[in-house]
Amino acid sequence: TLAQIHTAQEDQSATEEMYQKALTLFEQIGSQIGLVRAQLSYAQFLGQQGQAAEATTMEQKVRDEAEKMKLCLIGGEY
Repeated sequence: TLAQIHTAQEDQSATEEMYQKALTLFEQIGSQIGLVRAQLSYAQFLGQQGQAAEATTMEQKVRDEAEKMKLCLIGGEY
């Protein structure tokens, strides 16, 4: 994804912007699977940026939602 490219380029601002756009888009179009995947990826990004508390909270929320949807998340993928 573009967010991952920006992460690799160490452009935190652009990465954050891409994740926010993706999350908003998935919400707007009603894609729960896309939203869950993007949220999990974003949580992992936050963890890499040293925001462990926020990342842990978000990841648990995402995993709970995935369980309700009967999705199996393994290694950040469903």
